[in-house]
Amino acid sequence: MTQGILVFIEERQGTVKKSSLEALCAARGLADTLKEPVTALYIGSADPSAQLGQHGADRVILARHDLLAAYSAEAFASTLVEICGRVSPRIVLGAATAMGRDFLPRAAARLRTGLAQDCTEVRIVEGTVWSVCVPFTQARRLPV
Repeated sequence: MTQGILVFIEERQGTVKKSSLEALCAARGLADTLKEPVTALYIGSADPSAQLGQHGADRVILARHDLLAAYSAEAFASTLVEICGRVSPRIVLGAATAMGRDFLPRAAARLRTGLAQDCTEVRIVEGTVWSVCVPFTQARRLPV
């Protein structure tokens, strides 16, 4: 059974990126509406569990391995897919950074699920369906 929200937490030189904390806070709001937990996935050598808990994480998963020491889209996507298999989240969130835009589509393809990038708002509608808002400047124009 899928339940909860998983948030990928991005870091640079051991410091959690602000955009990841914003995604985590957004996840907390969605999870409160759904009455489900928030899990943060941190790939790195530091342990920001306390900080992530203060920003809404109920649980923190720390992924550490020599192959994850330097960023690799394939390795990060594989790690996210592996963790999704273990925790079965309803929703996965990540920041729309260069890293997120690089590996999240790969993970979504492996999970055979949809992907909405560059979202400015996500809303729960009727408890199960969610609505995603993308800035007009990011929307693709269709030929007429």
